[in-house]
Amino acid sequence: MMKKTQLLASLAGTFLSVTLSLTACADSIEANIKKTLQKHLGTGTPIETVAKTPYSGLYEVKIGSEIVYTDAEGKYIFIGRIVEAESSKDMTEARLEEVNKIKFADLPLDLAAKTVKGNGKRMIAVFEDPNCGYCKRFRKTLTEMNDITIYTFMYPILGEDANDKVVEIGRKLGVSGTPTVFFTDGTRAPGAIEAKKLEAKLAAIK
Repeated sequence: MMKKTQLLASLAGTFLSVTLSLTACADSIEANIKKTLQKHLGTGTPIETVAKTPYSGLYEVKIGSEIVYTDAEGKYIFIGRIVEAESSKDMTEARLEEVNKIKFADLPLDLAAKTVKGNGKRMIAVFEDPNCGYCKRFRKTLTEMNDITIYTFMYPILGEDANDKVVEIGRKLGVSGTPTVFFTDGTRAPGAIEAKKLEAKLAAIK
């Protein structure tokens, strides 16, 4: 009985040792990829994370609010979308939604202009540039919606009359274009979303 217990303990120790070794190896590969790519991209393009994907040995590289892919040596950079052939699901889009999630409650809503329509139960926050044509188009879409509260952060990328605090917040959130919409589930959507798509998204949030 003692020998069996000792054998199990030995096997458990071996398994733990192998697991730790594999983890260290994976960490080392990812660290080397980050170091290699950062050297080529320069310090002005900071790499946030590097992680192995289930896609044929590719590694996911998060730069700001975007994702690119590379090989195990960081020799090549693949820019584009990974789409699952069978389901046509955009795997890159799904990952971007996941890694770029925020806590809606953490937004400094006191810095935003608040507009309430109807009962105002549904809420969104919009980073908007008053000089942006797409923002004007999206604003027209919002005027046609009911029962919604809109928090608008003026984020004038195209002008110099920026609110420093809002600019800082936008940069931290990785807002690189306007309009950018944040939903209460923490997800975001760039661009002038069509009314039907916006309604569908709001209806899907519980």
